[in-house]
Amino acid sequence: MDCVGAGRDIVLHLGRQGWNRVLILVDPLKISTYQEVYQSMRETTANISANHRFDFVDFQMNEFFDRYFSDPCGAVEDYTLRLENILKTDNYDAIFCPYDEFLDRCYASTKLASLYPYKEIISMSNMRPTPRTVDFYRLGVREWICDFEMMIRKATEILHSIVFLKSRIYRQVRVKYFDVIRTSDRVL
Repeated sequence: MDCVGAGRDIVLHLGRQGWNRVLILVDPLKISTYQEVYQSMRETTANISANHRFDFVDFQMNEFFDRYFSDPCGAVEDYTLRLENILKTDNYDAIFCPYDEFLDRCYASTKLASLYPYKEIISMSNMRPTPRTVDFYRLGVREWICDFEMMIRKATEILHSIVFLKSRIYRQVRVKYFDVIRTSDRVL
């Protein structure tokens, strides 16, 4: 997946929209794809106009998912409070969160959506997103979608050419993310 391109495209999109203050929630997981997205975002923010401020804030959202399955109410209450403490630090125009499910459960479905309304909300998902609440759809979240099916198809084509066609050409293929405004369970 073209994680570097996705990070760059997200920041450029936010800059083109004219948002002056943007909150980027960073899950500090040591996963290369996440690190590539965040690194690309940081590099791109350094190259765009000084009129934009992008705040990168570490927030361990992955722990929310671990806790949610055993204690959903407690997890939502605890992480909604933690998120609120971050949101109230500044009057942000836009927010990026890498997990649409986290946004749904701890922002869209809580008081935070009305207390801290954003002009733009951006997240990430895969090609077959799981259902979200109506509150989430009403927010008009713009999601960068990674097409895992396309990635597997491309990998299969390359493997086929190496194994069956005895190709010695090794190439790196990057599958680009695409963005949509999420208003239903379908991604067209």
